[in-house]
Amino acid sequence: MSRSSGRRALRALLCVVAASLAAPAVAPAADAPAGPKKFVFAGACHSIDPALVSGPDDERVVLACFEGLTTIDPVTGEVKPGAATSWTTSPDGKTWTFTLRDAKWQKKFGEGFEDKGSVKASDFVFAWLRLFDPALASPHVHLLDVLDGVKPLSTDKPRADALDRIVTDLIAAIGGEDKKKTMSPDEVQTFLLDRDRNVRGWLGELDAKEAREFVKWPANQPYQGPRAMALVKVLRAAHDAAKAASDDAESHVGVDRGFWAQDDKTFVVRTKGVSPWLPTLVARAPLAPVNQRVVESKRDWAFTKAENQICNGRFVAASDFRPRGEGADSSGDRFAIKVTLLKNAKHHDAARTAADRITILVDNGADEVLRQYAGGEVDWILTAGITLDVERQIRASTAAGWKADPKVGAQRYFQGTAADAYDFVSGRVKVLRFRGAAPLDKKDARVAVASLVARAELAKRAPGVGTPTLVTRFVHPRTTGSIELPRTPSFDAGKAKALYGKRRFPEGDWARILCDPADDQVADAFGKAWKTLGDDAATTVLNRVDLQVSIDAGLWDVYIHDWAPDYDDPLAFLDPFTTKNPAGDCAWSHPLYDALVAGARDVAAFKASPDAAAAAVPAIKDALGRGDLEGLRRALLAEAEAILLEEAIVVPLWIPVDSGFVAKGVRGLPVGPTTGKRSVLDVVQFPFAVKE
Repeated sequence: MSRSSGRRALRALLCVVAASLAAPAVAPAADAPAGPKKFVFAGACHSIDPALVSGPDDERVVLACFEGLTTIDPVTGEVKPGAATSWTTSPDGKTWTFTLRDAKWQKKFGEGFEDKGSVKASDFVFAWLRLFDPALASPHVHLLDVLDGVKPLSTDKPRADALDRIVTDLIAAIGGEDKKKTMSPDEVQTFLLDRDRNVRGWLGELDAKEAREFVKWPANQPYQGPRAMALVKVLRAAHDAAKAASDDAESHVGVDRGFWAQDDKTFVVRTKGVSPWLPTLVARAPLAPVNQRVVESKRDWAFTKAENQICNGRFVAASDFRPRGEGADSSGDRFAIKVTLLKNAKHHDAARTAADRITILVDNGADEVLRQYAGGEVDWILTAGITLDVERQIRASTAAGWKADPKVGAQRYFQGTAADAYDFVSGRVKVLRFRGAAPLDKKDARVAVASLVARAELAKRAPGVGTPTLVTRFVHPRTTGSIELPRTPSFDAGKAKALYGKRRFPEGDWARILCDPADDQVADAFGKAWKTLGDDAATTVLNRVDLQVSIDAGLWDVYIHDWAPDYDDPLAFLDPFTTKNPAGDCAWSHPLYDALVAGARDVAAFKASPDAAAAAVPAIKDALGRGDLEGLRRALLAEAEAILLEEAIVVPLWIPVDSGFVAKGVRGLPVGPTTGKRSVLDVVQFPFAVKE
């Protein structure tokens, strides 16, 4: 899954669109005049490689250039055909067969375009397998864990590589298997704290006492050579098991397991459980196809040089993109110098694509965005691309009043004399998430800390100017198949100190609260509340790259961030927190929770052989008695979410608000007042926008 940080960039990208009028997806007035149109927007983009998208702005641009099996209507949330014209499902609901349309890869050539061969099912196989390439380091490596037999590629393969390195380094640290010298306390801590090696992260997943002992080794004690060799024996066994699992998966995934090409126009996907949500997953940008021949031959230049850009979407990239690793700013992010997108006239739905040309440039800062917007040069601003102060300045300069729609999933929008500012209730949930490891492995301690969460007060420190929607539920209310909880946990702040007891962290140690720069004020306020329990709490603000390193290494106790679902189903929120699921980065384990989620994955199998503890839950027992599979799934999911909240592993805070500004006269952009149901996977797209 993908967890969105919602970071507020201090730089923006300006996209200049010269468009000829066409029928946008969000239909304009019937009498819209013909002729050339101009459309400009400010946002951000870090990569146009589908495997490397890092947020909604990236996904927006990638989905313009690369079309996945399905697409999601930006207003109604409905799943529609994309590269696939149709799909069928097996009787057990686990095997999906997609029939591809007759489409061609397109490349800019001179003043026109050049066909570069048919889009084949093998292009999807290749693109999906790329996610598991350790050299690529895709942030979406776990996105396909929900498929049958795929997880060893995302989990066991990197585990085998990591354990092999740890064993080699540990043997070297003790002078070899024969010498077995003792490591000094400083050597032990240096070994454990090496972020590249990530010993605590990898060994923390193992059940062996030797591994648990080493990751918690006291800072003032040496580590004897014989003890190290006992650990080496354990690690070698774990490595061999992981290697066997990953080797087996590499032989089958993409061939006859998980996903495969039945022929050039038939792509098959097999999930672990019943998967009515799969069409929403395959619409995601990381699962779009890429041209295998070009990517294999051009490698790092496949998505950076104009002559290598081959696309199947509504647009074709036609200019250079800055190579990864060049020109990083202080936050660790990389930006394009310039990207030009040209309308793909051979796209199957080209008649509805409004823009003829999109040019993306790095601007000179937020002040320049404001100047261009005020001067009528920019027609759409996504406020992730400007500072909060500038956003407030723009809003203060407008003249009319706010109109509100109270429904969650609708928007609060501004009709101004010069602009329409809007607040869109996102599909993400801001959460405070516990790792669940000692000393917060006890429920009472987590509940005590969670009792101090004052959502309304913390929300005042939330990024953005829109008012977030406070929530006590983790599963987003726009999620298809949303459920009603059998009970809603409530924590009493007055009992927090009694529940917490004496300080939990050793003298000189403290609770580690991780967040990205957007949530630093929220984290600081929460940390101050935590200190009232008698423990110290420190906030660490990191860029997205360092955040992931710290999370993987287990160097956190609480993480404040946006949870973005990978697909439109309650399981996208609940499944990652099952025992040892790497997608959740969680040390917590709860057997009943695991049984409930497993049952929701495959209700028919659960009905045939129900878990005894889960079947004893009244609502589940009732659904089993009635033979109501749909009701059974709802009951399983509801009980699982209730447990997750009662255990205070996840504390939902609010649904973030995405803000923006749309100039008057812009048509076809799915912001402002809308009708219908928005998908919880809300990426506001631009291919249908025009400016009068």
